[in-house]
Amino acid sequence: MKAIALRSVDSEPKPEDIVAPVVEPEIETTKDSVIARIPLPSRLEEKKKWDEDEFLSFLNLFKTLLIELIEKVPKYA
Repeated sequence: MKAIALRSVDSEPKPEDIVAPVVEPEIETTKDSVIARIPLPSRLEEKKKWDEDEFLSFLNLFKTLLIELIEKVPKYA
């Protein structure tokens, strides 16, 4: 004869053992909290202009180097 294992009622989780998932509340932002005053905006404008100038000089250097390399590539390659 084969033995049959029966599940007892105690093996099922009890309602107090079941934990509901934790839902974090969304953080509401207002327009006032998004806009921040910058103490010295003129310094940022100067830095932005300097960054643009640096980027343009880098871009021009890159273009000239790329053009020189392309001119050195053999025509048959």
